[in-house]
Amino acid sequence: MKTLRRTALAGASAALLCAGLCPKADAWGPSTRSALVSSATRVLGRDPAFTLTRLQRYVGQGADLSPEDFDKQFPLFRIDPVGAIQREMVLLQSLRTDRIDPYYAFRLGALGRMVADATAPMTGAANDALRDRYYADADKAIGRADLRMEARKVVDPRPYFNFVQAQASANNQTFKVEYQSGTGFAGLARATLPADASRSVNAVADVWYTLLTSRASGFDEPLAAKREYVLGAIGFYIKQGNLTEAEASYELAKQQNLLDTQMQKGVGDLFFDGKHYERAIAEYQKILLLEPGRRDVVERVAKYYEITGDDALEKEKLEAAREAFGKALEADSLHPDAQRKLLNVEAKIYARDERLAAQRTALEEAHGFEDRAEEAASRRDYAMAVSLLRNAEERYAKISDEFPLESKDAVSGRRTIQMRTKELKQELIDNSMSLSGSGTAFDARQLAGHTPDVSREALKEMLQSEYRQAIRALGESADTAKPE
Repeated sequence: MKTLRRTALAGASAALLCAGLCPKADAWGPSTRSALVSSATRVLGRDPAFTLTRLQRYVGQGADLSPEDFDKQFPLFRIDPVGAIQREMVLLQSLRTDRIDPYYAFRLGALGRMVADATAPMTGAANDALRDRYYADADKAIGRADLRMEARKVVDPRPYFNFVQAQASANNQTFKVEYQSGTGFAGLARATLPADASRSVNAVADVWYTLLTSRASGFDEPLAAKREYVLGAIGFYIKQGNLTEAEASYELAKQQNLLDTQMQKGVGDLFFDGKHYERAIAEYQKILLLEPGRRDVVERVAKYYEITGDDALEKEKLEAAREAFGKALEADSLHPDAQRKLLNVEAKIYARDERLAAQRTALEEAHGFEDRAEEAASRRDYAMAVSLLRNAEERYAKISDEFPLESKDAVSGRRTIQMRTKELKQELIDNSMSLSGSGTAFDARQLAGHTPDVSREALKEMLQSEYRQAIRALGESADTAKPE
């Protein structure tokens, strides 16, 4: 009964408070909010114990969250602003370490935004149009407002915000009348802007000072909120490519005894979605040791191997792709694509091996023709040697650049054939006289057909020598045939 009564009272209190305090939309404008949070950052930054000035960029990012991201991160704020502020304070107090890291500064910025909005004038005004006009006008004038800082103090959120909000809303009715009458921001609204903005700056600074210098009293945030915070930090750092801070956040989770298999799954998913696959797999493997066959984890592991296989296949690393697809199938026998992709890569490997075998056969044949050409050249059978070299060159021409070693062999072989053909041409020319009468006219014609650049004079001399030798042979035959 006591618990139910306490819950009912808390709900009623929140409802009453919300009636006058709940923002119906973002309070203050973006320029005003940024100025207020930045001013609070500089105020606390003067104290060496707080390094907020160095982290001002991250504080600003938290303060400048889009309305959609803000509502997603802090859904309670629209219902119970002070409750949301108090909850965030307790969470940040419970996770505070000896240093303020960038994500912690980011959350401080988001908290500062909540405080600034909760302490703005017109937060509970019924007329949205008048509220929006006031905040737009304040946004234009905030740069000229003289902000006055007070001494910092530790605050108790509920009574503190009740008091501050009462001050902030004191002139709401006057602002409404002035806007309706046409005076608008030119009246009391402009005159009180420095005091109203200063009130919000001091509230932000006081809330930050409280959570950075004291511990939460009475109760602590549940583990679920802490786990959500750490996952948010890891995701924040992964997006920024800051894996050192991401791992530091993971260590914080270990120190706070936050790691269970569900949180490890969340950590793995964050690394996986950030394409840090090996780090993700390391986390998934820890889960599978405790919960073998866990379906959502197994699917992720198989997906990793599928991605690895696709990448290897794109780079034509077929064996690596085959191994990866095999591991994907091994991890998840129900994987919808692993079996098909494995069969596809097996077919590619078979076709590639067939092409490689054909090219190696062509190389062997080319080498055989070269050897036979040398044997013919040693017999001075130049026509045969050149013909065999042409056969070898045809085999080399079949070799593509798909296989580097074979391609290199073919290029070298064709270069050798070109050089050897020139050498045979020169040998035929140099030995033209000694070869007269040996049937070299045929060799000359064959060589000329294959190597059109053969010296015309050399060929002419060879053919004439052959002709004279043939005539001499005919004369000798005629003399032998005469009767005695």
